[in-house]
Amino acid sequence: MIAQPLADPPCLVSPRARQQEPRRRQVGQAGPYFVTGQQLLVRKEDQDTITGPDRLSGVAVCSARGSTSYKRMQDEYKVSPVAETYYTQCVQKLLNGSVDAVTTDGAILSFYAAQQPDRLAVVGRPFSEERWGIGYKKGDHPLCQFLTDTIRKAEDNGAWAKAFKDTLGKAGMNTPDRPTPDRCQD
Repeated sequence: MIAQPLADPPCLVSPRARQQEPRRRQVGQAGPYFVTGQQLLVRKEDQDTITGPDRLSGVAVCSARGSTSYKRMQDEYKVSPVAETYYTQCVQKLLNGSVDAVTTDGAILSFYAAQQPDRLAVVGRPFSEERWGIGYKKGDHPLCQFLTDTIRKAEDNGAWAKAFKDTLGKAGMNTPDRPTPDRCQD
């Protein structure tokens, strides 16, 4: 998360980055190359009782401090999440019984569930839309166009579907419809 304007922003930031309006004021964004949504990860034995954000009364939920997921729990669902620096810490708390659920993008939670399929489950439908894109130095229109063209080419030639199958597909996620990248904006 960007807390303040960068004095000398990087040329390219390739890890998963949510496309959000506050970020668009500071960093250019190409994509989306993937769309997911916020979900809940619970212990397998709780998957029939904790099924979505409407079932969180009296439930201890963990999320990364300051994340979009953390803020959504507070603002939209009136839940006071347990704050950790990393989602892995939240998952450890879930496994040891310190919390009852972890929340962030379903794609991320699917990886944790795939690592412990007998103990963890992602539950419910996504309750937000999270667009993942590629950040780059704001105003670099040629780079944005290159990234957008690269995303489209990967979608058209099958590389996108293969990358999905080789990553999130292995975590048990079904291949979604490919998102259409936005036009480049300055």
